Amino acid sequence: MAQVDHLKPVEDTAHASWKGTDRGRATLLPFDEVYQRHSHDIYRYCLARLANPAAAEDATADAFMKAFSAYLRVRPESDGVRLWLFRIAGNVVNDHNRRQVRGKRLISALVGRLGSAQDPEAQAILTAEVRGVLDALALLSPRERQLVGLRAGAGLPYSDIAALTDMNENSARVATHRALQRLRAAVGSPR
Repeated sequence: MAQVDHLKPVEDTAHASWKGTDRGRATLLPFDEVYQRHSHDIYRYCLARLANPAAAEDATADAFMKAFSAYLRVRPESDGVRLWLFRIAGNVVNDHNRRQVRGKRLISALVGRLGSAQDPEAQAILTAEVRGVLDALALLSPRERQLVGLRAGAGLPYSDIAALTDMNENSARVATHRALQRLRAAVGSPR
């Protein structure tokens, strides 16, 4: 049987180690290493923005698919890849919010993830607390949810938040602090 060239496996150069520099740029990390380093933070950011674990998983997967397809073309510096990934994830979340009408399926998904190892009373308390936080997140503006997601969800420093939101660092600090205060007040306020 004749071998068909267009059916040959294509070498995945995004997983190859890059040695030295390329046109003055720093070494490009293998994409699987980029994924391992940043996927958890990207997921937490998406979860904080979407307040839905399944949607956050989908958004994280979409963000990394987009990043993978652009990785060799964009060739982000190793010290800038994190912010690049957060920009992609933010765009994916924005696209998701434009397409989807968010429902109340979150609670059942979270309850399933709480684990069966806890006693029912502790699980009920935790479910109520999670429900309160997610309801409070829904009261925030999209910008405030973004700031809370970047700071509390992903644990980013204010300098990175500033870069991702086109603010100066002090403005990012103040805006994030105010968003977190609003979240705390909403969680603490009776419904």
